[in-house]
This record gives sequence, C-alpha cells and structure tokens, in this order.
Amino acid sequence: MRISEEWLRRAKEAADDYESTVLVLLTFSAFVVHDGTQPRPGCRFAFGRRMTAANGKELTPDVVLEGPDSFRCTGEVKRALPRDRALWQRELDQLLEYMQPLDGWWVNPKDTDVVNTACLIHQTRTRAFIEYLEQQNRAGRFPYSPHFLVVEFNRSDEANPYIFFRQEFGAPPPASVQRLVHGVPIPIDNVLETFPSIKFRTPTDAIFA
Repeated sequence: MRISEEWLRRAKEAADDYESTVLVLLTFSAFVVHDGTQPRPGCRFAFGRRMTAANGKELTPDVVLEGPDSFRCTGEVKRALPRDRALWQRELDQLLEYMQPLDGWWVNPKDTDVVNTACLIHQTRTRAFIEYLEQQNRAGRFPYSPHFLVVEFNRSDEANPYIFFRQEFGAPPPASVQRLVHGVPIPIDNVLETFPSIKFRTPTDAIFA
C-alpha cells in the first residue's frame, strides 16, 4: 500500500503535537515540583492520573500536581482550539469537571488547602479564551473562581530552548510559584536532564515522587 504525502503530513503533525504537549506538561511540572537544583520535599506530579469525582465518575487530567505551600492543581493542555467558538464549551466543560472535590491525591487535601484547575493554553489563543470565559460567566455558564487558572505558554527554539509560562487569569499562586504572574522561562534541556528516567505512557501515569 502506497502511503500518501497527506497521510505522512498528518502523522508528522500528530507526532509533533504529542511531543510538544509532553514537553509543556513536563516543564510546567518541573517548575512546580523542582526548585532548580533539587526536588522540593513532598512534591509530586503525574500525567493522566486517575481521579474520582463524588458521583463516582473517573477523570484523568493531563497533569495532577502537589506542590509546595499546599499548592495543588489539576490541569489540561490546550495547544489549539476549534475555529468555531460554539465548540469551546466542550473544552470548558472538561475543565469545570475538575473544579470539585476529587479523590486520588497522594495526600488528602486539608480544608485549608487551595485546589486549582489550570488551563495551559498556547499564547496565540490566550486572550480569545479569556474573553470567552468572561462571556460565559455573564451568561451564567461559567462560575467564576479565583482558583481557575489560565496559564499561557510559548516555546522558543533558540540556542538554549525553553518554554515560557505566564499566568493570565485567576488568583496569584503561592510564593513558591508566584513567578508565574510575571512569566518564567523553563529550559527544556535542563528539565530533560533532571528527569532522565521518566517514561511517558498513555493512558497510565508517568510519576516523579
């Protein structure tokens, strides 16, 4: 069977999309659980970790994080969004499912712990998505919460490649990760050296503990 150029193009795009998504997840997780020289005590992350809602529904966020200062977060990466904004509600509904008490944390949250839901979205879509959130809030379809975070990202492939993260929506995070407010570049090569043995498998966990 002859493989068409279109099939090869689509396969390459899918592979590139997967690689970029993994790098975004890994660099963001490293920023939360690692202080730049060593892992922060008691911090953990997992990709595709199974979480359970109160109604028994099983959820698998792209990433689950337990960071310092009681910073907890479930998150999804959105590298692109459909051109039709009418389809964005499906993306929002997925994120809203994480904004409830969930079982599956390594350490059960205390009543005083803040649990966040983060949308990691490419810089080219950030402003449009926030405008959409505001419209949905006015229409009563998005309950505003300071613990719903929108963190934009962008990749730079200069001599020392990095992924840049900046929080654009939601309450300021704890001091240990507050650099997100003004933006922070995370060097890709340093992160890959930090976690050389991590394995990426779908749909199970890749865990650093």
